[in-house]
Amino acid sequence: MLIDDVDCVAATIAPLLSQEGYDIVSRAHTTTNLYAQLRVSNPEIIITHTEQLSEALLEFLVAVEVNNPKPVVLFITTLSQQEITRLIELGVNSIVVGCFNQSRLRSIIDVALARFHHAQPRQ
Repeated sequence: MLIDDVDCVAATIAPLLSQEGYDIVSRAHTTTNLYAQLRVSNPEIIITHTEQLSEALLEFLVAVEVNNPKPVVLFITTLSQQEITRLIELGVNSIVVGCFNQSRLRSIIDVALARFHHAQPRQ
């Protein structure tokens, strides 16, 4: 699931994800009903790009963490230490602040997946 509030960035990330072998099962804007879209598309990972955190995005991340945990990657323009702490508490597995480096996309996703799977209860 690709969530973006900057369409030009989604247009850049989407082809890169395809090149890396990922299928984008859902694209959403940060103002849409994100959790309903998540339930319908049931993605393996959530990738978000936003200029700044919004209440809608935070509420979505809470719902994901409580009801349907998924690996989450967040690309964001700026972020405070307090916001980083809150995002980690909400289960965000990889946070990239500042410029998006295309060559690092695969490793960023790999880290998110590893952190997510490590944090899951062992059965």
